[in-house]
Amino acid sequence: MGNEKIAGISGLVLLVLGSIGIIGSFIIGSIEVYLILIIPVFVFKGIVPALSFVLILIGSVMILFARLSIKRIDDRGGQERSIEGGGVIFLGPIPIVFGSKGFKEGLPSWCKLLIVGIIVSFLFIIFSIVIYNIVYEGGGQ
Repeated sequence: MGNEKIAGISGLVLLVLGSIGIIGSFIIGSIEVYLILIIPVFVFKGIVPALSFVLILIGSVMILFARLSIKRIDDRGGQERSIEGGGVIFLGPIPIVFGSKGFKEGLPSWCKLLIVGIIVSFLFIIFSIVIYNIVYEGGGQ
């Protein structure tokens, strides 16, 4: 197993653990969420949500570095150098997706990221509405 694969799996594990910590902290009330315009703002109360957030950041960076495909120029073989990448930036519930591949080779990875980003945005909005109704409207009683 290559280093890239180990880094990718480790990053995914950290991402899942951090997400579980954030969800658990939200359930017990250690995190408050405010919407300023359309941008969610999280307020952490305690060390568990902060560590969970750090785990998510480290996991994301590990996955990013594991997924970058960089081919170096071989001096003897004359291989071409290619760098490919892509990503998603969330501005509130709006995903902005970018990538380096075009449509020549089928559906590019950035297009798949856009679809995933839209689904995650939709789920975030639904989750926020449900939690708001439970906490502030007394729907959980």
